[in-house]
Amino acid sequence: MIPSLAQFTTLNKKEAFQQFSRQFQETDPQVWVKTVTVLALLAVAVILVHILMRLQRRRNSEQRKSRPVTLFLGSLVRMKIPVWDIVQLWRLARKLRIAHPVAILISAAMFDDAVSRYCLDAHGRVRRRRSHNRLTAMREVLFSSRLC
Repeated sequence: MIPSLAQFTTLNKKEAFQQFSRQFQETDPQVWVKTVTVLALLAVAVILVHILMRLQRRRNSEQRKSRPVTLFLGSLVRMKIPVWDIVQLWRLARKLRIAHPVAILISAAMFDDAVSRYCLDAHGRVRRRRSHNRLTAMREVLFSSRLC
C-alpha cells in the first residue's frame, strides 16, 4: 500500500525520500490487472454513453420527422379506398402542393375546395372533367356515414 503523505512529513528528508523512491522501485504484481480493469471500465462507459446518445438522437429525429404522405396513404388504405382512387387523391394533393394531405380528408368543405382548385379554371369552368367526376364520386364515399 502507498503510505499517506502524513507519514512523509514526520520523517526527516532522507528517510522520506528513500521511502518515496521505494514505492516506485517495488512494483505491485497486480498493477497490470488493475490498469486493464480501469481501462476496460472507461471503454465500457464511453461505449454506453455513445449508444445512449445515438438512441436519443434517433428518437428525437423520428419525432421531428413528420410523414404526412405516409399518414395520408395509410389512412386511405385503412378506409379501404380503391387503389385508383388513392392514386387520384395523391395526384390532387401533389399538384396542389398540400403540405399535409390528410387535411382534405377532415371535412367535405376542405375536400371541395381542393377539388375546385384542382379541376376548375379561374372562370369556374371544369378543366379536368374525368378527374372532377371521379373526385365528386369519391366525395360521396369519403364523407358518407358508411365508412365509420
